[in-house]
Amino acid sequence: MGENSSKACIAVDAMGSDKGAGAIIAGVCQALKENKGDIKIIAVGDEGEIKENLRLHGFYKDSRIEIHHASQIIEMSEKPIQAMRSKKDSSMMRAIDLAKIGAADAILSCGNTGALMAAGTIKLRTMAGIERPALGAVIPRDGKNFILVDVGANPDPRPTNMLDNAILGANYARVAGIVEEGKMPKVGLLSNGTEDGKGNMLTQNAHILLNNSKNVVNYAGLIEGFQVFQGDCDVIICDGFTGNVLLKTLEGIMKMLKGMMKEELTSNILRKFGALLSVGAFKGVKNRLPVEKFSGAPLLGLNKLIVKGHGSSDQAQVAGALGIAIKCVRRQLNASIENDLAKIQLEAEKKKAVESETQNENEYINHNSRHRLVSSRKNHHKPRYCKNSRHLRRVGLHPFGHKRAQNCAKRRSRKRHGFDFGKKSLGKRKIKARRHRFGNRYDSDARHDVPLNRLHLAGKARHTQQHTVL
Repeated sequence: MGENSSKACIAVDAMGSDKGAGAIIAGVCQALKENKGDIKIIAVGDEGEIKENLRLHGFYKDSRIEIHHASQIIEMSEKPIQAMRSKKDSSMMRAIDLAKIGAADAILSCGNTGALMAAGTIKLRTMAGIERPALGAVIPRDGKNFILVDVGANPDPRPTNMLDNAILGANYARVAGIVEEGKMPKVGLLSNGTEDGKGNMLTQNAHILLNNSKNVVNYAGLIEGFQVFQGDCDVIICDGFTGNVLLKTLEGIMKMLKGMMKEELTSNILRKFGALLSVGAFKGVKNRLPVEKFSGAPLLGLNKLIVKGHGSSDQAQVAGALGIAIKCVRRQLNASIENDLAKIQLEAEKKKAVESETQNENEYINHNSRHRLVSSRKNHHKPRYCKNSRHLRRVGLHPFGHKRAQNCAKRRSRKRHGFDFGKKSLGKRKIKARRHRFGNRYDSDARHDVPLNRLHLAGKARHTQQHTVL
């Protein structure tokens, strides 16, 4: 079955955008024109408003569009958990519920990012082997685009999460067409230097993990900031905080350059005439940087795919985000991720089995060597070979335990018959032996043994008490 003929059903949150349902429905109609094949769109939101916009674009009776009514809207300023609890009939929650029950293969939303990620993680759950999901974005670059993971989902990850991000990003690079079919994408870890030991502890530990997983991830090593647009890495991974700052910095630079170019080119008549002659060049640059086609960022690592669009997305950007969702479903992104996770799990189990076997062998060798040394009376002057001093003393090999070892059985027998601290009534012979053993003196008034260092204190206390009574 070819890519275009495979079925894809996408649930679209029609009410979450800053521009309302008009821009979302317009983008849906444009995506249906551009993408052919068996596609089904479930538009979730206010039924009356959705029908009005569909009628406006001529898709009112299109069989590929289904409407699912939702009476509430989650605003951008609302807190994620509170919005989940109070607005269960919102368009975002209903779209996620459709994917949860299997009625949709993926979800597209331009709404509240925090609520979308929280609801998706709680309701859809992460894949087996993935602790936390990650947002991946396609970044245009001269010559070849690249994938940036993570761009905001997990700002404080662990080293194992960085390895998961590499797997997620590599699979998304294959689906997005960053690399050719059958090739492994080259993965780089963003740092402040390319030498080993550069970066914080997270970067250093993630670098070690990635080096040990080269059979699954084509790891190219550490890269610096200037290599992001000059290097040849297909996937660049970082923590969510760094990725989000980098992404928004790039957006700000692009807007600044666009404004500066427009201001300079329209400053006088001569420059306007030159800009008119350069229209073809500007269009060529725009075609080389197709921002609209990659405006959606998929939330990777969940059991169902979620594509997050920008809150202020226009018609073209919504169509591009919907195209990404359709492509990921058709090329079975989640199945590809699960295969790589299974390889990682298999390698981890093999490594654990080898370590366990090595540990058992070492324990067996240490156990046999200890008993061999202890049983030989030639080694009585070398007690350092055995850490168990009590065992040495028991068998008579401790330097200061020869005389005690001769009466080992007798001492154990006496101990069983009450020769211990816990016995209250002791005979004279036992008391005498006990004094000799433990350095105590019998206090007749106190009716028990008192250590030597405390005996004079006890006598002094009684003497003071007697004088006080008199």
